[in-house]
Amino acid sequence: MLKFTEEYETIYYRRMVTRLHLCQQSIHGLSHLTPDTICLGPGLYSSQWTLEHTIGNLGEKIKQPSNPYVNLANCGLHRSQISALHAILPNLEPDISGLPQGAVNLGDGYVLLRAWDETGIILEGAYADAIQAFLVSDSGQGGVPSDWLPKYI
Repeated sequence: MLKFTEEYETIYYRRMVTRLHLCQQSIHGLSHLTPDTICLGPGLYSSQWTLEHTIGNLGEKIKQPSNPYVNLANCGLHRSQISALHAILPNLEPDISGLPQGAVNLGDGYVLLRAWDETGIILEGAYADAIQAFLVSDSGQGGVPSDWLPKYI
């Protein structure tokens, strides 16, 4: 396979940049097939992931199903403008090196994260009474349904 690729590239574009358009990407990709598969896994993992991930991210941003293409175009424009700003002004990026709330730096690159429950915990007793009293008060929502259960997430 490697010999075929080298001969094809030598015959058809003679490794000249001006003739590069004569070399098909699918043929040139064969020379990377074995080394890249060993290092990166199958080609689909490394070549399509970026595009698919971007499509997924943009798809999540569609908020107006009545006109998705206009909304998607606006999201893409906004993302490209933000990327251009970050390229022009690298210091514009906020400092995100801080730890999440409740995390403890253990050193040597290790961080102990706070506990996180996937489901809510139903509160009882004094905790439930305090939350219900707040919601009924003037600063709260003004009332709670009779079947309401205070839940901590």
